[in-house]
Amino acid sequence: MKKEFKLKKFASFPLKFDLKMKLTTLLLIVSLFQLQANESYAQITKVTINLENVTLENVLNEIESVTEFKFFFNYNEFNYGKIVSVYAKKERISSILERLFDGTDMSFKVIDKQIILSRKKTTALSKSANDDISILQGFTVSGTVTDDIGQPLLGANILEKGTSNGTQTDFDGKFILETRDENATLIVSYIGFAVQEINVNSRKTINISLNEDAAQLDQIVLVGYGGVRKEDVSTAVGIVDADDLANQLTTGFDQAISGKVAGVQVLHTSGSPGGNISIRVRGTSSIGAGNEPLYVIDGIPLSGDTKFAGGSTSQYETPTNPLNAINTNDIESIQILKDAAAAAIYGSRGSNGVVLITTKKGKSGDLKVNYNVNVGVQAVTKKIDLLDAYQYSGLTFEARNNTYQDFLNKNNLMGGPGDSNDIRIANGAPSNSLVPHQILPYLDGTKGLTNTDWQDEIFNSALITNHTLTFSGGSEKIKYFVSGNYLDQDGVVINSGFKKYGTRINLDLTSGKFHTGINIAPSYSVTNKVNSEGRYADEGVIALALGSAPIFPVTNEDGSYNYEGNGNTRSWGSYSQSGQLNPVAVANLTQDELSQINFLGNIFFEYEFIDGLKYKLSLGTDLNSFRRNYYRPSTLEKRFTQGASVPTGFSRSDQFTNWVIENTLNYNTLYQEDHKTYIKL
Repeated sequence: MKKEFKLKKFASFPLKFDLKMKLTTLLLIVSLFQLQANESYAQITKVTINLENVTLENVLNEIESVTEFKFFFNYNEFNYGKIVSVYAKKERISSILERLFDGTDMSFKVIDKQIILSRKKTTALSKSANDDISILQGFTVSGTVTDDIGQPLLGANILEKGTSNGTQTDFDGKFILETRDENATLIVSYIGFAVQEINVNSRKTINISLNEDAAQLDQIVLVGYGGVRKEDVSTAVGIVDADDLANQLTTGFDQAISGKVAGVQVLHTSGSPGGNISIRVRGTSSIGAGNEPLYVIDGIPLSGDTKFAGGSTSQYETPTNPLNAINTNDIESIQILKDAAAAAIYGSRGSNGVVLITTKKGKSGDLKVNYNVNVGVQAVTKKIDLLDAYQYSGLTFEARNNTYQDFLNKNNLMGGPGDSNDIRIANGAPSNSLVPHQILPYLDGTKGLTNTDWQDEIFNSALITNHTLTFSGGSEKIKYFVSGNYLDQDGVVINSGFKKYGTRINLDLTSGKFHTGINIAPSYSVTNKVNSEGRYADEGVIALALGSAPIFPVTNEDGSYNYEGNGNTRSWGSYSQSGQLNPVAVANLTQDELSQINFLGNIFFEYEFIDGLKYKLSLGTDLNSFRRNYYRPSTLEKRFTQGASVPTGFSRSDQFTNWVIENTLNYNTLYQEDHKTYIKL
């Protein structure tokens, strides 16, 4: 049948389309749109990333967190622990990966939003002492990998056992692999599924069905309203367990989780011992209302009010880190809740995310004693390249002559760079055109003069040690975990440091339907503070070191500190030179100590009325006591002032007390094998 369409507004003649032409046109249009859709994401998406000295796995996790790309690779053949640095600004993913894998045997293939990583194919297997067989002369096997309901699995890993020979499945779950011989064994793996070993047994086609890993699905995940099985979690939760935190020499757990959870940034805002760390969950959400997540330790929310305890001596002073009281070796797991659903029970406090920390508990069995010690050295990796004393003197001389010449030209006076200071003064030249007498020996090239590298004087290699002793054990009814910790961290800036002494006692008692426990963790820490972040005008030690003239020594011949560069009118300041206090004197003579006593503890009682129905009463407290003692002696001069200064000091105490009382009623049941009910009041 044919139909006639009249296009009245555009033409007066009829256009005739039969059904075949209509279908052809429709399919052509759909195909064009489909081609555009397939090319759009991988080719249009531009990625911005800036990571330094992190593992390759962290880079891939970061890319997944900021894009929709997903990586698939075989852990057995992929060096995901390699340390790399990558910087890219609005680049295509292919360009970033080419640089990332340059010089390695890894290759990648981008298929829409899926990126498959694999080793570069070789024509033959490496020969061993007793093996001369080429893979091209082996046995070819193909097949399909699906889940337990028959859905194909993209990116499943198929590895020939005992070799690095392997491949991955395509979009349809299909694979082709050439093995050594027909009796090879294939190891098939996929994230979230149990690993299978398949014997080829001369079969050219093998269809493989993988089952979900029950152990992973049964893992308990803590969310705002309690613990649920991992397979039942529908919210965004990042998990870091004790193995991920092991053998890391850090002052706090917040440093230890850096780069381990996608979408979580750990910002080191201070390099001072025990200095503050900022954590951002899914970026910055507020300009002025705060962006720190809520920290909950064994059910006790921590207060963020303690950050500014002890006051400050400079507007640039960084706050203290309230998380330093926690011993990383005592942590069993860290679970980061990233969305409102998971953090619902904490209300507005959880708007920036919630970090749930669970400490270790005792387990049934004999007494276990564990001693762990970590020792490390910290150092400044790169100093700023500055002029030495001779270069500094030459540049100062040139600057003074330029200023003097400008003065002569402006006032139509005769003279030149060879004029002495007496002539310059007679001509009425300003003080900043006079040549400081301190640099004259350097201009003459005299050898062996003072040549101070102030960065070397304020920086040193700093030792950090961490000791932890634990006792754990118990029976079916009573379990215990006891630990003691000592941390000593010297600062890379002289006279700075951080020490912490802590202990933890976790007891757990179960009798029939009654369950109770107590967790207490007292700690004491001392921070020797040095003003390292401030401006030179605020006596910031690093800024002073960068601005101090290298022609002055640290100390005089009698051992007292040298203040010639202070800028007072007796000497250096008479030439309008910028005054800088001796940074070594500022660091060593200023006494600034902040001590903290922290007590974190809770006790709970739980009773199960019927199967699945439990009532729990929990009492917790977070107590903090701070004392800061500050003293600036008279022997430390003031800027632009000669001689002894007026001594200043203060002693300040701050107390913070938080109490938590929770009454909860939980009902958790399973009926008809497939339906779960979880209610919390």
